[in-house]
Amino acid sequence: EVSGTGNYGTETTGFGVFYGIPVSEARKINLGLAYEAILLDVTTGPTGSAQVAQTFVGIYGPKVSTLKATLGWSHDTLNSFIFPTQGGLIRVTAEGGVPPAGLQYYRASVSGSYYFPLENERSTVRIRGEVAYGDGYGSTAELPFFKNYYAGGANSVRGFRARGLGPVDSITNDPIGGNKLLTGNVEYYFPVPGSPEQGSSMRLSLFLDAGMVYGATETIDPGSLRYSVGIGFNWFTPIFPISISYGIPLNATSTDLTESFQFNIGLPIQ
Repeated sequence: EVSGTGNYGTETTGFGVFYGIPVSEARKINLGLAYEAILLDVTTGPTGSAQVAQTFVGIYGPKVSTLKATLGWSHDTLNSFIFPTQGGLIRVTAEGGVPPAGLQYYRASVSGSYYFPLENERSTVRIRGEVAYGDGYGSTAELPFFKNYYAGGANSVRGFRARGLGPVDSITNDPIGGNKLLTGNVEYYFPVPGSPEQGSSMRLSLFLDAGMVYGATETIDPGSLRYSVGIGFNWFTPIFPISISYGIPLNATSTDLTESFQFNIGLPIQ
């Protein structure tokens, strides 16, 4: 895997085993253990990579590794995988770098959504939220910067650019994410006018999104959440699902990166 942002890059190679264990019709447990070797491509100096990347490499070096353990639990009562109209989905996930190999850190999140059907299930209201936290322990003083959470974008707070919220780097001024995340959403889904009552592959929505990501020295403050409102269109094409949204930020600041029109391929996060 190769990724880059803030004028740095990461290249990850590894191997692991993962299991999904159904414990009931609605509940499932996920377990995993993987070894990862990570090469950080960082340039130093005032015109180089993000300061967080330079600082991290200065402490831990450009080649790091971790033995990553993952644990997840989900409870899914949605009545449809594609366009649900009732039921709920709760996910609890945890990830950690465990001894004896390399970086030692942990990340954990809880997310939940519930659909309230209206008008014979042709329309529905979804309420969704997520809270997440991560940190280092043992020989690692902080959550590695490339494990940070981000907010903004088509599957987060629409009207703001992907990764466009939260702390920015002191050198590049690029978003660097944080170790704490809080997001929420209320969305009203309804059929496209003229669509058939059964089997429609399209729907419209009106939404209110909220969220923010916070750095290690910050505390979660609901008063600092960013908000947006807008309209969305979902279409499950014969090839792949697409979603289009137009979001209007309600309280953007000069450090936020906004983007009203957004296009996404893939199923929206339930």
